[in-house]
Amino acid sequence: MTDNQIHFAGCPQPKPSPRVWMVNEYEFWAGSNLDELRRVYLETTGVEDGEDVFYDHYPCEVDMDLNTIKMDDGRTITFQERLEELIAEEAVFPRSFAVTADVA
Repeated sequence: MTDNQIHFAGCPQPKPSPRVWMVNEYEFWAGSNLDELRRVYLETTGVEDGEDVFYDHYPCEVDMDLNTIKMDDGRTITFQERLEELIAEEAVFPRSFAVTADVA
């Protein structure tokens, strides 16, 4: 066991960093765990498991530096920059991240 693998009893484990997935052909969601993301997506959208959601080659992780999003304030920023803003704002994950209409 290396030093960075040692965990002490009673100490909180670091949370995995959220990532962004394209969950269907028009929605992007962010979360640390794909199973949890799927559960929250289904609860939030009211879509029933088995409908046209998370089908074919979805979900897939997206390139955080190549994809950009157009913000309401007129800025165009990378997915990575937006994810960092959400983390700094202490946003709750998993959550909706963007729709294709927002992608610049």
